[in-house]
Amino acid sequence: MLRQQIKRMIHDLEATGIRKILQIELAVLPDSDRRGMTASGMIVINPPWKLEQQMNNVLPWLHSKLVPAGTGHATVSWIVPE
Repeated sequence: MLRQQIKRMIHDLEATGIRKILQIELAVLPDSDRRGMTASGMIVINPPWKLEQQMNNVLPWLHSKLVPAGTGHATVSWIVPE
């Protein structure tokens, strides 16, 4: 996964002026310069009001089941808050 591409996309989203942009990501391996996916994610504009809380509850559990070794990460973060 090329994290730089994701950072560029996030920067472009911030520049739109759109409010309430939530990023959700689950990675099974650390970021790498090698070709291939190590994570999956989604960006939600104007998410349902409980989505952040629900993802914060379920992603750590899901990560622990998919990656017992603990590599990678699970994150829920606001690109642009309200």
